[in-house]
Amino acid sequence: MMGGDHAFKIGGYWRDNYSFGQTRVGGDATARFPTAADLASANDCATYNFATQTGCQVDTRRWGQSVYDLKNIAAYVQDTITHNRVTLQLGIRYDQNHDQALASTVPASMILPTILPAVSFAGADPDIVFHNFSPRLGFTYDVTGDGKTLFKSNFAIYWGQVGDGGISSQLNPVTAVTARYAWIDANHDTAVQPNEIYDSKGVLLLAGGNPANFLSETGNWNPANPGSPTTLNTIDPNLKNDRTDEFIVGVDRQVGAGFAVGGNYIWRRYVNCFSNACPGWAPLNGVATDGSSYRAVQYTAPAASCPAGASCPTLTYYEPIAQLGTISTETNIDGFDRTFNGVELTGRRRLSNHWLMNTSFSYNSTIMNYGPGSYTGNGTGGSPGDPTNIAQRNGYQYDYLTGGSGIGNVFVNAKWLSSTSRRSTTRGRAIRSSGRSRARRVPTAPAPPTCSSTTSVRAGCRPTRTSTSTSSGRSRRAPSGSCRASTSSTCSTRTRSRRSAARRTARTRTTFRRSPRRAFCGSASA
Repeated sequence: MMGGDHAFKIGGYWRDNYSFGQTRVGGDATARFPTAADLASANDCATYNFATQTGCQVDTRRWGQSVYDLKNIAAYVQDTITHNRVTLQLGIRYDQNHDQALASTVPASMILPTILPAVSFAGADPDIVFHNFSPRLGFTYDVTGDGKTLFKSNFAIYWGQVGDGGISSQLNPVTAVTARYAWIDANHDTAVQPNEIYDSKGVLLLAGGNPANFLSETGNWNPANPGSPTTLNTIDPNLKNDRTDEFIVGVDRQVGAGFAVGGNYIWRRYVNCFSNACPGWAPLNGVATDGSSYRAVQYTAPAASCPAGASCPTLTYYEPIAQLGTISTETNIDGFDRTFNGVELTGRRRLSNHWLMNTSFSYNSTIMNYGPGSYTGNGTGGSPGDPTNIAQRNGYQYDYLTGGSGIGNVFVNAKWLSSTSRRSTTRGRAIRSSGRSRARRVPTAPAPPTCSSTTSVRAGCRPTRTSTSTSSGRSRRAPSGSCRASTSSTCSTRTRSRRSAARRTARTRTTFRRSPRRAFCGSASA
């Protein structure tokens, strides 16, 4: 801009991430009893109904041991141009992500060593290298010319940051494997032995049963060639990195001395989803992603299992019309996206007369859209292509729960969020206080059926404890979190109130304590 002031910024980084992970379950098997009564019975797991696939089951396992290497290169340049009342920010960022699986070996399963044998993996390069350019464009206009009223807008594109094994794990044959089969406890010792495990057709695995006739399976395992040092899984050579488009527009206004208020509108769209970045799984080969590989099934809970006062309507769920395979192709989920709309109101008071304050209130809405051919997973433990519960999610609020080693089972999308923080100073001491509240309004979608204690998740009920890995791992991309109330501060306050006034006064004269926080909340970014 002619006659303007320019401020340039340039930077970048190079990073090489090496990761090692190992997974093992004691005994390489987990027995599954339908009820506590079956476990306590002296005649436990005596029969299995192969027509309905009900009865005791066993998860047979093989170690997982994965070694990955991820290289990231990033660089950016930005120019801030100021001319009269206008300020422009022009920038561009480049990111390169290259993920590889390195050599690794796993031992055979102790429970089924011939079906889950040892594997030595030489490593694999998926030949997928993301080269992404992200533009940045910002505009600020001093409306009144005195710096007290500012109009601001910003447009940006953000690309996903691939994690260790985010792509190359698709080609890794030594990931942890779990294959579920029928189990009949022949000697009633409640412990699984190899000669008690059956395929889904009722044939003993060690007597000619087909390992491919499992009840469910996870991991990169080919039952037709279980000891293969490679996998038949593939990666779409045209795989694209997931992307977020963002637009923000707002106004800030100084009101009085040292106090300003503002309002912003935020729009975001998340596209190019694949299993590393969005809810879902890599599509299984031979399984349609439009739901046509499944058939609808009606389920009505027995009257005896419906608690008094509960609603137990007839439910519709879906089951595959043929045995699902294990081979998949990593590709973008065409037709699926998330759209975020948010409004934020802020108030800020700069430090004056020994105190400052920041406060904000925001409204957030994150809508999921499942287009035709995008049923690659529904976030409830269903298999790829399963349309169960899609109707309860398509066009409604993002409603997935957190999972992993941190705080789990928390809805990460909050409709309303308010936050206030205040700081005061007196005689060299500082007193800080803050408060934050969040609320998640139930989406206006057709309410999912109420589940009885015996109704399975596959029967169309929304689970109350489900762990999914639905996000790219970037805090700026995560929808707003919900809040978890705490009663510990109330108990603490009551305890202190019983103390004598003299002790409270003495403590107040010597120290300043932060007021107990009434609630704990997660990330506020959307």
